[in-house]
Amino acid sequence: MISILLVQSALCQALLTACWSSALIAVGALMYFRLARQHSAAQRHLSGMLCIALMQLIPLKVFFAVLVNGDVPDALLTTTEGFAAVVPPDVLIPEGSDTLALAGWISVFWLAGVTAMALRWTVAMLYLRRWQQNISTRVPPELSAMLQTLRQQMQIRRQVSLRLLQDRLEPWTAHLWHPVIALPQQVLQQLPLQHVRAILAHELAHIRRLDWLWNQIQLLAETILFFHPAVWWLSKQIRTEREHATDDLALRCTGTDPLILAEALTMLARLQGQQQRGRSSNWQLATVSQAQDDAGKGSRFRQRIMRLLNQPDGPAVRFSMPLAVLMALSFTGGVVVAPVLPDMVLKATQIQIATAPEIPELPSLPELPASPKLPSLPQAPDVPQAPELPAAIPPLSESEPYQAVLAQLQNDPGIRRHAGADLQFGKPVYGRIYIREHWFEPGTSYVKYHIPVSGSQGTAMVVVHATKPDKVWKVDSIDLEALPKPAASAPA
Repeated sequence: MISILLVQSALCQALLTACWSSALIAVGALMYFRLARQHSAAQRHLSGMLCIALMQLIPLKVFFAVLVNGDVPDALLTTTEGFAAVVPPDVLIPEGSDTLALAGWISVFWLAGVTAMALRWTVAMLYLRRWQQNISTRVPPELSAMLQTLRQQMQIRRQVSLRLLQDRLEPWTAHLWHPVIALPQQVLQQLPLQHVRAILAHELAHIRRLDWLWNQIQLLAETILFFHPAVWWLSKQIRTEREHATDDLALRCTGTDPLILAEALTMLARLQGQQQRGRSSNWQLATVSQAQDDAGKGSRFRQRIMRLLNQPDGPAVRFSMPLAVLMALSFTGGVVVAPVLPDMVLKATQIQIATAPEIPELPSLPELPASPKLPSLPQAPDVPQAPELPAAIPPLSESEPYQAVLAQLQNDPGIRRHAGADLQFGKPVYGRIYIREHWFEPGTSYVKYHIPVSGSQGTAMVVVHATKPDKVWKVDSIDLEALPKPAASAPA
């Protein structure tokens, strides 16, 4: 049985392992991003995703390894006398109980942080659902045709839905199996058509690259390892490389001019800035030079614009001094505390067990009186033998439903019109009887027959349906099907 103390020990060991392992992984990712400038943005994005996945897998492995192999010894479950025989006296110090409190506070802190991050994730999904309910589905036909053309050029087999936003100026994509692109209404009104096409190509590139899935994996890492600055730094770098890889894919598959995409992003950014400042002025087409003036030095937006124009803009990956200090502290704390944490928790557990008060012995219960002997049950009567079933089931043509239906078919005017007089009914080639509950009349028996008939004018197949609502069979419908003529035999 897994105890709460063992779970706390496993959780603390995993979190402290994450402190130093994530710091090392982040340093390795920094060296890779600095040395792999010639690699494509898609390769750098994939490497970053592997690093952030490794940050989650290493502490997860440690957590389950402690749970499986870190069982409390049997001596800890004995009384005080038996415990003192296996634990040295110098271990039983009052100060050791602080270790259990530390492990408990670490667990509470981590659970509170994970709950807050999960709540943030849930609120974001609820906002997304509310926006999807308020967006318009009326898309101009020329815009829908443009979307389908771009989707075919990018070889996306999934159906993509296009919606228009009324109150937001940021296009986005959502969902994996049934993707949706949300495009601001003002973009269609104030941007040229070629710039709208460039923005649509960028959003379709997100769909083809399955960026919705990669973003959810990032959010999971940010939720579990919310306390580590290396995770947030790496997540920021991954999002930057993701946008670069999406731009490259959109330009390569649709043949869009990089200058057009840069201008579209610039105009969209200026439009968002005007909305945030609350100004309502006439729209003027922005140029790339205006975007460089508006964007601050070192911003991701400026870096993205300059990359589209093939102009260098300083180092692609930055590592600030406060971030380096925090990562060094995380690494040091994890390396120093993680190896000795199991022994600290074990000693604190021993102290609690050794100082626990003795439980008094419970008084013995009186013996229960012997139960009286139950009387014997009477012998069950013999079961009567079931009557024998008939040797054979009567043929269908001799059944009572068939005879009742056949009597009504003899005088049917429709059959006489088709087959003529002197009707001769053959044996039914198909018959079925149902006794079940019908939605139109409960408890009604139902039959269906296929009966060949011949007369003076020809032959036919009669398909008849009948029911028995009031203990009398009644024909409900009659269908006539012409029988195929026999093939003429070939001359000898």
